[in-house]
Amino acid sequence: MKIFFLINTLRSGGAQQALVSVLENFSLKYFQVFLIVIDKKNKIDSKIYNKNIKIIYLNEKLNNFIKVYFKLFKILNQHNPKYLVSTGNAETIIYSRLISFIVKIKHISWIQFDYTNSIPFSYFKKLIWTIFFRYFYFIDYKIILISSYLSKRYKEKLNWNSEKIIIIPNTFNKIYLNKFKKVKLKKKIILCPGRLDYDKNHLKIIPALKKLKNKFNNIKCIFIGEKGNAYSEILRNIKVNKLEKNIKILNYVKSDKFLKILNNSYLVLLLSKKEPFGVIALETIYLKTNFLISYTSGFKDILRGIKGRNIIKNFNNSKEIFKKTYNLYNKPMTYREKIKFYNNSLSKFETKTVFKKWLKIFK
Repeated sequence: MKIFFLINTLRSGGAQQALVSVLENFSLKYFQVFLIVIDKKNKIDSKIYNKNIKIIYLNEKLNNFIKVYFKLFKILNQHNPKYLVSTGNAETIIYSRLISFIVKIKHISWIQFDYTNSIPFSYFKKLIWTIFFRYFYFIDYKIILISSYLSKRYKEKLNWNSEKIIIIPNTFNKIYLNKFKKVKLKKKIILCPGRLDYDKNHLKIIPALKKLKNKFNNIKCIFIGEKGNAYSEILRNIKVNKLEKNIKILNYVKSDKFLKILNNSYLVLLLSKKEPFGVIALETIYLKTNFLISYTSGFKDILRGIKGRNIIKNFNNSKEIFKKTYNLYNKPMTYREKIKFYNNSLSKFETKTVFKKWLKIFK
């Protein structure tokens, strides 16, 4: 059976890591799998080790609609796969739907983000988005959403047909994670990962870090994430709270370096207001790193049925964030606490379990 996957880029990110984890499990015995990457070949970070996967790079920018469209049309028309799975961003899914409809391929939208409120402001872009993303879902053979939170959002906000929707959570790559060994760092690093957006809650974290600095003096924190809608305000708040020497911002870090930092951090703050799913939470739990996590949206699928002092429900309150952060900085999670999360939350998200759900789609 011939299956094609389409993604906008292989630069490191949650969607890219999820794609890699799924592709690693396809066997040449049963499938012939191709991956089409719209972006340029030199912009690679997420490596695919499965030699059975054939990768085709279009070497185009996503906004070159005509070039991308005709290149995709030529490739798909030539190979005539049974399925085309698109993921990454909304534009990639729109390209994929249109071409699948014309070439008559079963199309699967693998949506890993909440686009229900992400409507562009310009009239033309809003019209395109509304027609091709919101209403053209009828083209899809199936729609894969990565959490119960996203499923609820798309059903309620966009009125999508629930019969097409399948919830398949993202997974994590144990073999890849096993190569990162714990090392004893000279400094106690607090890691705050995530795009510098309002939804990632940096603006509530910064005042909490100011109080933590007053308690422990020379704290070190790293914000890792691409520039988002809160970037300027985050910089301003760091300056106002006189934390320039305590908080370092890294806008882009390759996957290997990021996981090395994650693995050896003293405390990881996963305090998003909204999170479609959260592979980073699975990776943090698997690596047995000390962490604080918000009980919200996609994280709930991971945390359901688990209690712990490192789960925060009042994550919009800086005072509460400080209390929890102080507690875990002063007295990190014990091995027993880490194992409780490891045993109770990881099994349903392991690659073999998740991949079985994928196999049911391809008949």
